[in-house]
Amino acid sequence: MIKVYLYQDYVHNNSILHQRLQAFFGADAVTYCDADAIIDGALDQTVNLLVMPGGADLFYCEKLNGAGNQQINDYVHNGGAYLGICAGAYYACARLDWLPKAERAKINGPRELAFHAGSASGPIRDYICQQDYDHIWDGVARLSWQGEEIKSLYRAGPLFEAEQGEATIAHYADLKGTPPAIMQCTVGKGQAVLCSPHIECQSEDYRKILYRHRNPDFDYCNALIEELAPDDMRRDALWRDVLGSLL
Repeated sequence: MIKVYLYQDYVHNNSILHQRLQAFFGADAVTYCDADAIIDGALDQTVNLLVMPGGADLFYCEKLNGAGNQQINDYVHNGGAYLGICAGAYYACARLDWLPKAERAKINGPRELAFHAGSASGPIRDYICQQDYDHIWDGVARLSWQGEEIKSLYRAGPLFEAEQGEATIAHYADLKGTPPAIMQCTVGKGQAVLCSPHIECQSEDYRKILYRHRNPDFDYCNALIEELAPDDMRRDALWRDVLGSLL
């Protein structure tokens, strides 16, 4: 039986991702897993995949630095699989540079897992509302995958430093140089896929998490739903391809 762990930090709501994983692997295959469980050895070789979701990587660092990351590192090097989405992708790079050109909210420094030997920086200004960090960091990115372009939800994911021998699954088609948007790294006997955009999120999923309350950018966000909707089926195909590549 397939066993998938979705990391739970008790700060962020990842129920949409949980539902998408269940739709692919089956309802009984996907279980939440927290830092205590990882430190206590939950990542044995019966686990097929560890998913590190979006959120904020400093919460991951606080609970997992040291013993927890060593468990994750050992698990992947010994043949396990890791999927990092947005914050989970930042977390698996050798270095993070968050808002590198701003003084407020600036976060930078090395990260322990370093499945990707390069750095990850963000948010990508081209995709955020009005290209202004004072607005919401959601947007629509165009991805290039298997010869076609697919629109995907962007929520402040990383721009990866130049590839270090990794395979690129999808590129950012509308950024200069078409840098990797989703990359696959060989890690010992295992592998890690690092995904900057939220390819798991369909237009109706985004509608569910969108509120007008205390959201001055509601109209902008609501328009993203209509932009994403025509590519829902192709985006789902990409999502399934990524999950399939990790088994």
